[in-house]
Amino acid sequence: MDILLGRSVSGTLEAKVELELGRTTSTIVVTAHDEGEDELEEAITGMYRTLAWLGLTGEVNIYFDGSTIESPSDGEAEAVDAVLRRLYGESGPTITPEDVARVHQEVGEEEDRIAGRFDTLIRRMKEEGLRRGLNKEEREKMTVEDALRDDEE
Repeated sequence: MDILLGRSVSGTLEAKVELELGRTTSTIVVTAHDEGEDELEEAITGMYRTLAWLGLTGEVNIYFDGSTIESPSDGEAEAVDAVLRRLYGESGPTITPEDVARVHQEVGEEEDRIAGRFDTLIRRMKEEGLRRGLNKEEREKMTVEDALRDDEE
């Protein structure tokens, strides 16, 4: 799989992969929000994790998109190499079935944490509604903002 590193119109670093399925081509884009080496790491690992999440395995090659980065400087190429060595060692990035399983497990754990936070928020909203003496209909209409607002009325 080939990952193209390039810049968006706004200048942010993007990692792109084009997947061809029959007559259709789908483009996956991961946009980095950090700067410098962190920006490179964010784009590369984000794409790597996305491809693993999709169950795609195999060697990953990283190139500069010539249409958005005319000729990468030696510094940019060295920075990419440094990030790849730090993340994946000398062998370079390869997505294995184990990586796919690990990413699915990590995403599942994050979804469980988020669901737990929502459960906590919902419970606190119900408790706040009861504390305020609201009836069932009023509690159902309560927003998060209402629950967090102090009783100044």
